[in-house]
Amino acid sequence: MDRVIKQYLAEIGKRGGSVTSDAKARSSRINGNLGGRPRKEKTFRELSAYDAMKEVKLNEDWRVSFFNFVDGFRRRPSHLLVKKDPKKLSPNPKMYALLQSICIQVCLDHGLKIKGWLTKQAFLQEPWFVSGIKSLYAIALRDATLAFRKNNIYVLDNFMSRV
Repeated sequence: MDRVIKQYLAEIGKRGGSVTSDAKARSSRINGNLGGRPRKEKTFRELSAYDAMKEVKLNEDWRVSFFNFVDGFRRRPSHLLVKKDPKKLSPNPKMYALLQSICIQVCLDHGLKIKGWLTKQAFLQEPWFVSGIKSLYAIALRDATLAFRKNNIYVLDNFMSRV
């Protein structure tokens, strides 16, 4: 047994500790040279507008859900992400109107055609200043794009920006 171990250690020394299997090589690339168990490679699933509204209905913060949708849409713009109408899931008209405005804006930003539920009316009776800070109302009136104004929603120019 000692002879086998010595032979194995000598073999490792000759190769300079290089990895021998594909699994170990992949693990080394993912985890660095520290070794250990390989982490699962992260897979990102784009969140559709319908899925984002579903998360909001389940008491998720709308900012997290809606902007995760925006991030996914910007990675891979597609009409499939805005195809299904989330109207029946909407906890209130404000959330539906805001999501519709966000979807319209990202479609316009990527040159996609506005169609389906994005053409329906979602106008709010009272204007909604999303920031909620009265001193910013005038700036929001100036900065809000047509996608938001059409639903009587007013946001600052950096609303759709992410860090």
